[in-house]
Amino acid sequence: KFLRTAEKYNQEVNLIDVTEYAKHITGEAFELFQRTFSIGTSFRFFIPEVLNLDKVIYLDCDISVNLDIKELWDIGLEDYYAAAVLDEGVVKVCTRKAGSYTEQNIKNKINHCDVHKYFNSGVLVMNLKILRENMNLFDEASKFMKRHLHSCQWADQEVLNSLFYNHVKFIDGKFNRLAVFYKSCDDLKGSISHSAAGSKLWSVTGTPAQYFYWDYYLRSAWGENTTREELVKIMLNAVPEQEIIKRHWMRRAISKIYRKIYPNWLERTVKMLWIEFLYRIGFKK
Repeated sequence: KFLRTAEKYNQEVNLIDVTEYAKHITGEAFELFQRTFSIGTSFRFFIPEVLNLDKVIYLDCDISVNLDIKELWDIGLEDYYAAAVLDEGVVKVCTRKAGSYTEQNIKNKINHCDVHKYFNSGVLVMNLKILRENMNLFDEASKFMKRHLHSCQWADQEVLNSLFYNHVKFIDGKFNRLAVFYKSCDDLKGSISHSAAGSKLWSVTGTPAQYFYWDYYLRSAWGENTTREELVKIMLNAVPEQEIIKRHWMRRAISKIYRKIYPNWLERTVKMLWIEFLYRIGFKK
C-alpha cells in the first residue's frame, strides 16, 4: 500500500531492510527501547551508515506534513549536525518556576541536555556528511545508553539532545507543531503537525489535527476503497478527545493522591541520583 500510494503520485519509495543493524542493539539498550516506545525508535541512529547521502529529512510516523516539504529541505545546515524545533512540552515543564526540581530537569542535567535548547527529535534535517566526519552515531548512541540507562527516559530523544549539544540549528516552530497544543485547523495549516505528547490521531477523534490525518488517509492506498460510511465507522471507533482529557485529568488526580501517600517519583529521582553518584566516583562503570 505504501508503494502503491507513492506510485499514485509519481513518486518512488526505497524500502531498506535494517535487520542486520538492529541485531547490534541488545541487552539493556534493547529493553530500554522496548520499554519507552519500540526498537524502531533506534533506527534513526543507523541513518548515516545506511544512506549514502549528505543530507536527509527524518520524520516520525505520527506526522502530517501540511506544507511544501521543500521549505524544510531548503534550510541551510552549514556545519550543524541537524536542524530541529524546540520541544514545547519539555521546555514548558522545565522552565516554569519549580521546573528546576522536576524529575525531567534533573534527568536533563545528568544527560547533559540543555533545557533551553531541548529539541523534539520527531522532525529532523540531518547533516549526514558532518555527522560521519565527527562520529559514528550508532556507536556513540550505544555508549550513551550504556552509561545513562538510569536517566534515559525517552531513549532516542535524550540521546540525540546530548550527542548534538550545541550543534543544532533551531528552526521555525511550524516545522514541528505538537498537535495537542493547538485547538484550530487554521493554527496547523502551513505547518508540520506532530501527534506526540498526546493521543495518536488514528485512535482519537475531535482534535483539529485529525482533519489533516483523515484527509491524507483517504488520498492514500489505505483509504482508496473506503466509503464515507466506512470512514465514519472508523472515526466513531476512536475515543473522543474529551474522553481522553477526562481520563487524563482523572489519572492526574489519582496520581496526586498517590504521590502524597507514596511519592514514587521521589524514590525514582533518589535512585537515579545515587546511581549517577556511583558513576561519578568511579564505583560503577
